Amino acid sequence: MGTSTDGILAYGVDLQKLDSSDFSDYQNTDECEECSVTDWGVPCGECYGGLEDYVDAVLRRAGITGVGLIRHCSDLSPMYILGSRSFRARRGSPVKIATDTLEVSEEERGAIRLALTVLEQEQQQPAWLLASDWD
Repeated sequence: MGTSTDGILAYGVDLQKLDSSDFSDYQNTDECEECSVTDWGVPCGECYGGLEDYVDAVLRRAGITGVGLIRHCSDLSPMYILGSRSFRARRGSPVKIATDTLEVSEEERGAIRLALTVLEQEQQQPAWLLASDWD
């Protein structure tokens, strides 16, 4: 029995091992006292079900759309790309990508740079990145 890895082609910047401790206002729903007193499983709005949810909420509040975290590496040791687009190929299933879809506008690059600023991450030049993800 082997290991299955997926290929991911994403446009963005490599954030490596981004962690919830990188954000002072991040609170997980499991640690939220307000949410723990309810049985509904509805978060209070001040806590998050994971790092992806947190980043989506922060960027949405800043008016940034079309940019988010793209997880790669593995579930047990996640790494992240902050990006605007991604394509995934499952093992044994090549994906055809039209070359015109790889063209990137200055607006898209600008949205990624603005997201880096809002998330207080180091500025990097966005690029097409090839990564893998272990299922």
